[in-house]
Amino acid sequence: METVSRFPEDKAGERVCGKWDIACVLAHMAGWDTYFAMIARQLRMGKDVPYWGDNPYWGENMEKRNEALVKEREGRTWKEVRDEFVKASGEFLEE
Repeated sequence: METVSRFPEDKAGERVCGKWDIACVLAHMAGWDTYFAMIARQLRMGKDVPYWGDNPYWGENMEKRNEALVKEREGRTWKEVRDEFVKASGEFLEE
């Protein structure tokens, strides 16, 4: 998270994973960290969580979910994407 906080903004638009640039990859990771923090929170509280195979985010829908996570964050500045990632990752680690 510290490295991401120092990442140069002028590099955020460089493609690194197919059609995704660095900001898209970070947006994708922020979305998943938010999701996994919620799952970890439910487990910590003793609540049932769905079996991963029954979860609509997995299987054939995973690619659609990945695209949606990036699309939800379109138009955000590098700072907004980066800050969301740092926050979501911190919450996930805390859980």
